[in-house]
Amino acid sequence: MVDLTEARVAGGGGKSEGPATENVDWYSLALHYSKYYAGKVDIIPKVPITGLRDFSYWYTPGVAAVSLAINKNKDLSFELTGRWNTIAVVGDGS
Repeated sequence: MVDLTEARVAGGGGKSEGPATENVDWYSLALHYSKYYAGKVDIIPKVPITGLRDFSYWYTPGVAAVSLAINKNKDLSFELTGRWNTIAVVGDGS
């Protein structure tokens, strides 16, 4: 977590005014932390995977069982996947 009271960057655009954000250069901070963390979003498994056997339960061939069940009953997609709380952000790269 960034302590914005210490994150005061002089110069540049994208500044915001306020008690804890006065003179913060949001563009520089975004570039700095994007480089440091190599992006902003991380995907990690919800379950422990310690070997090939565990991996097989959750992925191939295990994913086939979920796909086949959803193929038979489309409503299962809300129970068996993250569809119920997932959005897509789509862009054309421009």
